[in-house]
Amino acid sequence: MKKVVFSFLGFFLILGLAIFWYISRFGGDDQIPEVVEETLRETHSGPVVGFSDEGVNVWLGIPYAKPPIGDLRWRAPRELDQWDTPKPTIEFGDECPQGMMAVSGNEDCLYLNVWSQTSDSATKPVMFFIHGGGNVIGSANAGGLYDGQRFAAMHDVVLVSINYRLGPLGWFSHPDLKVAEGSPFAAKDNSGNYGTLDIIAALEWVQKNISAFGGDPENVTIFGESAGGWNVMSMVVSPLAADLYHKAIAQSGGLRLVDMNSAERYAANGGLPRSGREEMNRLLQLQGQGANPKESAAIQDAMTSDEVASFLRATEVSTLFEPLENNPQSEQDTEVTEPAPFILWSGMDDVPPNLLADGHVLPRNTDIFEVLADPKQFNATPIMLGSNKHETKLFTVMNPWFTQRIFGIPVSLKDRDKYFQSVKYGSLYWKALGVDEIASVLYDSQEPSVFAYRFDWGNLRNFLTLNLRDLLGGAHALELPFVFGNLDLLETALVLADQEAARDLSDSMMSYWAEFAHTGDPSKGRSGELALWESWSNEQAEVRQIVFDEAAYGGVRMSRDLVNFDSIMAEVIADEALEATAKCELSRRMFPHLSAEVCSG
Repeated sequence: MKKVVFSFLGFFLILGLAIFWYISRFGGDDQIPEVVEETLRETHSGPVVGFSDEGVNVWLGIPYAKPPIGDLRWRAPRELDQWDTPKPTIEFGDECPQGMMAVSGNEDCLYLNVWSQTSDSATKPVMFFIHGGGNVIGSANAGGLYDGQRFAAMHDVVLVSINYRLGPLGWFSHPDLKVAEGSPFAAKDNSGNYGTLDIIAALEWVQKNISAFGGDPENVTIFGESAGGWNVMSMVVSPLAADLYHKAIAQSGGLRLVDMNSAERYAANGGLPRSGREEMNRLLQLQGQGANPKESAAIQDAMTSDEVASFLRATEVSTLFEPLENNPQSEQDTEVTEPAPFILWSGMDDVPPNLLADGHVLPRNTDIFEVLADPKQFNATPIMLGSNKHETKLFTVMNPWFTQRIFGIPVSLKDRDKYFQSVKYGSLYWKALGVDEIASVLYDSQEPSVFAYRFDWGNLRNFLTLNLRDLLGGAHALELPFVFGNLDLLETALVLADQEAARDLSDSMMSYWAEFAHTGDPSKGRSGELALWESWSNEQAEVRQIVFDEAAYGGVRMSRDLVNFDSIMAEVIADEALEATAKCELSRRMFPHLSAEVCSG
């Protein structure tokens, strides 16, 4: 559990910079924009009116489904009720319920946002963004990090961002929540994939309405980062998402599905530690019903299905996110033990949510590579896959084993070599899982419209005694300000070592992303003057991915680099810096079916 806490603290470090930038830009509630009548648009549910921002019309907080509250908790999203009076859409909708240190958000959270140029040009490509945060935190707002104004203004696209249900409200399956087969929404309601269904509902809203906002419903590109990248890949394999989008970009993504038995059963019967049955046990104990899992399980088993469903839906949101045991022990009193030589964060088996192999919303086959090998089992479209060079730095940034800290804030690295060794294999594995292995399969199963990238940039200035380039350079999520062009947050925080070079790199990345949205091929960017981004190749001697970095560190260039499961295993075996026990541990975590080769000695 400590690894998860460190992960989210690292995420909040960058998120904090984004919030600081957001406050400096908008100045608080007194900067709420005024409605502009020229932005009046009709949606299939009713009229909305937004505001204008430097040549871009903006609509924030447009509802796309009924609030999933009361009887609609743990149900597929439902169609909105109609309204006649123009609805002001000038503020982001509430974020969905979430919590690490404290619970925040509102179950009434299914809102989306639209940015579109004010010019009356031809219909524009739509870029549909899915935020990250492990599917347990985050929102389409994120302190302005995902503000689409600059992207829409520069590259003639309509940018859409969304909120979707998170954590146990987004992905959760309990046998007693099932509705009878034959009910109108039975297959969706019983899937457990409510966050996935929210994304699909938002894509359906785009198909029905985006033309009124200047967008082309026949040219929709979905893109997302981290969990958002996982959710992009879930759209790729979901039969319900077919024809709702036409291109896909997965940034630091991947995909893993969990079978329904593991998601529902007691742990003693093969279920996950946070399965539906185990979650019900936890909630019963939190409310004083059962002193231990055995007692709460007996109570649960004696309840009727209606009683279980009523109990779950009546439970306060804050309780859903409350740990069973709240350890008040301070960090100073906690023993700091050496971490494993490899730190990988991928949602964690023992912490919800998991995307579920229900057989309707998502495939029943949990082997994603088998699914992607058969064009009949997934939605084949042009696709871009990418990762950052040092993904897992972000998830070790607050680990006291590696850093000297004052008041919980890292001020220097204890041992640079150990720090880099710790994040090395996690980052390689992330690239293999989310990029190279998927690209290699798709190269054979669909047209060669597969593109890959690696984000290497890390030119952060030193902060006091802390070398930010070493600590965070090339880390997970660091490409986001570059993709959206919102480098203001890094500039305001005074962490950019070279603002002009960073802006040049950001402009290049935005141009590639936009050209991909327009044509399905990033090529030489919108200007046609950038380095040619060639498609993926499985041929050994050919280039297969583009690398993004500043000119002083190699620039934007194509590379033959290939990181797959076999190459990682070979590197582990040959790594003289690793002891035999560490090699065995690594192989068991990454490739349990191959670990005998390493662990036998």
